[in-house]
Amino acid sequence: MEKSEPKKNNERWHYFITGVLVGIIAMLVYGEFAKSSHTSEPVSAPQAQVQSTPLPAEAVQELTALQKASDANPKDAAVRLSYANALHDARMPQQAVEQYRKYLDINPANPDARVDMGICYFDSGDPETAIKEMKQALIYVPKHQMAMFNIGVVMMSTGKVKESQQWFKKAIEVNPSTETAKRAQKVLSEHAQLQQP
Repeated sequence: MEKSEPKKNNERWHYFITGVLVGIIAMLVYGEFAKSSHTSEPVSAPQAQVQSTPLPAEAVQELTALQKASDANPKDAAVRLSYANALHDARMPQQAVEQYRKYLDINPANPDARVDMGICYFDSGDPETAIKEMKQALIYVPKHQMAMFNIGVVMMSTGKVKESQQWFKKAIEVNPSTETAKRAQKVLSEHAQLQQP
């Protein structure tokens, strides 16, 4: 029995080090979180992120105008999507989810909107629904690189490291020359370096 004690300590250290590595990787990945279509800028800090600083006056005016337009024309998919994207960009994920839902009721086959809605779910603190929506995007476009990459990000953040690596590899396989593939490769390389003794 005394010989199993060092093994337990080694296991504890292994779990501790693994936890630290996952945390570091998650922080690195957050900076690489990619949005799918309406903007090329990555999302930075996930998990219940809500607009905390006042929006610039022109952003408020844009949101107000888009809200009025979408209320006046509830079946206008383009206006609804613009409103959802503007809320997303303003870091108002819960409101954006509501508008993406309304948009997807009109146009359910838009994979980019599903991925963006998934990011908003993630930012709202709901990674499981985020993954579900992003996987739904893959039903419509099986090689949707941004969906694959972002599924990897969400899985990494929830500690599913091996699964996340598989998604990053799938994203790279779609087209290794894109910026998204390069981000995925960077995350995999950084993770491999952190795992070396």
